[in-house]
Amino acid sequence: MHPRRVTEHPEPAPARVRIDLNARTYDGLYVLARRSDATGPVQRGDTVTVFEPEDGVATTATVKRCDDDWLHLDVDWDGMREIPARELGVWRDPQLAGRITDGMAQAERGETADLGSFARYLSEE
Repeated sequence: MHPRRVTEHPEPAPARVRIDLNARTYDGLYVLARRSDATGPVQRGDTVTVFEPEDGVATTATVKRCDDDWLHLDVDWDGMREIPARELGVWRDPQLAGRITDGMAQAERGETADLGSFARYLSEE
């Protein structure tokens, strides 16, 4: 019998919220986002990761208010960074991000399959 491997589970990543940097509250203080654009449950006081796929940028924000359909986000403008082009597809497609996370968890549990060599796909270019 193999000893059971115990792994520590890190805290879940903060919810990601797709935003439009031009969608602001009337007073201009906060960015507005639809609750449906969040990858998970969000409540007032949470720190979330926000991203703007059109401009390819991301940062963190604090949820200042939650309405039925809207989140009021205090965006960390100084922390804004460009999302590398190779990562942008994952940011735009939360289902793809979930599949990658699931695959990594499966690999950690040893649930892998040997697909053989990929050497034939190498290019000299």
